[in-house]
Amino acid sequence: MTPSQDRWTGIIDSLRFPALFLLLAFFSALLHELGHCIFYWVQGIPAGMSLVKEYPLRDITDLEYAVGSAGGPLSNVVQISIGLIWVQRARLNSRSGRWGLAFVLANVCYFIVRSGIALLSGEGGEVTDAASLVGLSYQGAIVLFIFISVGALVWVMRAARLRITWRRVFQLPGVVILYFIFLVAVQTFDRAVFWDHFPTIEIGEGRLYNELRR
Repeated sequence: MTPSQDRWTGIIDSLRFPALFLLLAFFSALLHELGHCIFYWVQGIPAGMSLVKEYPLRDITDLEYAVGSAGGPLSNVVQISIGLIWVQRARLNSRSGRWGLAFVLANVCYFIVRSGIALLSGEGGEVTDAASLVGLSYQGAIVLFIFISVGALVWVMRAARLRITWRRVFQLPGVVILYFIFLVAVQTFDRAVFWDHFPTIEIGEGRLYNELRR
């Protein structure tokens, strides 16, 4: 292999994991919305989903909304568990192990980004309703999200036999920023293409969900 070929091979290898991460981030986002829908369906509530949003298709109570809201984060917890088992069995010396690691990171990034948005906006959105089911405020849910994220990261690195180094710690913000940019791009597309095709519904008495722009 010539130096030029070797350089291009190195560039391609360096892009493979970020590309894999974004692919699985997209897939995990769909599973997150599916989790919401499942928790509505088991309540007998018709619901649909787009790329990054779920839609109850009739007016619902506050409790029904809280239960439906819990389905998304619980889906992420299940996905993290699957990813950890995946890495534990495959290790990183295989392609399968790298897929498992990327899958865990994608779901961890959901919790980190969701927590950051809640802290910056000063309100938890659907997280507030979901957390109320177990007597938590949205701040309590954020603490829980961070605990899950740190625990999952430590576990996956131990399972993959990776040393926890300062270099890897400082790489995490870059991964989170990449996830956030991806999420904003997908949500912008989703809002433009899908949101107006689903109805505006009322939650409890007075709260509107998915207010149409036209």
